[in-house]
Amino acid sequence: MSEQDYSHKLDQIIEQARKAPSVHNVQPWRVQKNGQFLDVFVSAKRRLTFGDGTGRETWISLGIFAEACKLAAAGLGLGTQIDLVQGNPAYARLSFLEHAPSAADATLNAHMDTRYSDRSIFSDQTIASEVLAALGQVQAAEGCTVYVSAEQPLVQQVAQLTRQGISIALSSPDFRNELAEWVTRRGASRPIGIPAESLRLGAIREYIEPFLLKKGWGLKKEIAVEYARWHSAQAVLFVLTEGDTTAAWFNAGRTYLRAVLAATAAGLSHSTSASIVEASTFHEDIEQAIGTTKRLQCVIRLGYGRTKGYKPLTPRLKSSELTE
Repeated sequence: MSEQDYSHKLDQIIEQARKAPSVHNVQPWRVQKNGQFLDVFVSAKRRLTFGDGTGRETWISLGIFAEACKLAAAGLGLGTQIDLVQGNPAYARLSFLEHAPSAADATLNAHMDTRYSDRSIFSDQTIASEVLAALGQVQAAEGCTVYVSAEQPLVQQVAQLTRQGISIALSSPDFRNELAEWVTRRGASRPIGIPAESLRLGAIREYIEPFLLKKGWGLKKEIAVEYARWHSAQAVLFVLTEGDTTAAWFNAGRTYLRAVLAATAAGLSHSTSASIVEASTFHEDIEQAIGTTKRLQCVIRLGYGRTKGYKPLTPRLKSSELTE
């Protein structure tokens, strides 16, 4: 492949991978085409401060993006090697190889355009056991494990802890102010942030939501709605890791993307919350409940959305805004 052809392939990969989900849709990555490599760095200007003090959610997001690049490459018939370079700064280096990629990767890539976070209250339709079993077999990145359960006592424990975790987070004015800055009103041209429409608040509430968040008004209702969302889950999926390092977070993100795309392929709706992972020591309660010594990194609720065909447009940065 010529240098020009290779550069064109990289452009195609970035164009597809930019659809990847991220914490609050801040898209905290910047990419650099480096000869035959694609290097992925943290974007200092697009990362959370008060909502992600450890950097965990940022590195999970980078892992998601890197895996999205791998899947996009598979769609072009290329294999991918992903290496995390522990430099200053640390970054991910992607090498694309001219050999047959995994068929599973190409299949998952086909669902990048239809995947979205569904923040509705799910229906009471149960998920078939064979679907849950297949999700439990999703290919996990190094050091990661996927755990899926439809046991209602566990699902309700997750809902309760999510409510507590969100209560703690929203009690912080700094957290609320930062969150408000990332809520994008309907019709806004900003290609970043959480679409207010996706929160299903109603047109008037969507417009004033950032103001309400900053003032701390209506928090009890916010928390109650989020609890109702998680209470409606028909199953939960956890991504766990052997350690709690940058590399573990990065690989958890890679695994997260494969899991939610597999859920999408199975016709399931999903959404996620970091409150159990980040707030207090709630993650330990879940780890104890499922009998593991591994570290909980991602929590995903699964079910069937009530509004079929509804998909709010989530803004995305252009490829040219990601590259250097």
